[in-house]
Amino acid sequence: MMAFAMLTFICSVKPKSTWALLKPHFETLVSSYVFPQLSFTPVKEEQWNTDPVEFVRTTVGKYILTVAQVL
Repeated sequence: MMAFAMLTFICSVKPKSTWALLKPHFETLVSSYVFPQLSFTPVKEEQWNTDPVEFVRTTVGKYILTVAQVL
């Protein structure tokens, strides 16, 4: 779900007309949505300590796939 949301966000800022609409709200979007998604939470810390390979696959892997699909 998160990967789809990020993909949608990335694709929506590509057209100049959409970026013009989003630009005034960019700081709010980043601080309210993007930053919390990227923050290292206690749940993520527990997963990292339990199974670091699975943590990387589930958290970093989805962003890599999302960016690869956009490009």
